[in-house]
Amino acid sequence: AEAMAHGKAVAATSLAVRGLPLDATAAVAVADGLEPFAQTVLRLLEDDERRSELGRRARSWAQAWMAPDAVADRYDDLYDLVDALSAVRT
Repeated sequence: AEAMAHGKAVAATSLAVRGLPLDATAAVAVADGLEPFAQTVLRLLEDDERRSELGRRARSWAQAWMAPDAVADRYDDLYDLVDALSAVRT
């Protein structure tokens, strides 16, 4: 997420992005397995336009995801979930 916030193109495995929201995967080059991952990285290194576009999408996603209001909303959702679970247990 830090590299994305800095506008860097990111290559990652599906396991690495598992905890991110689905919209984040549009801002990451996802590849599984040694050979496919290496090929993905090489393609990004060779294609300045693709790498720049992926970096722009990564930065845009990270700015929206890490915006104070967005973080506060996620905490509110978490608190609501904890309250709902507490009510079910009592």
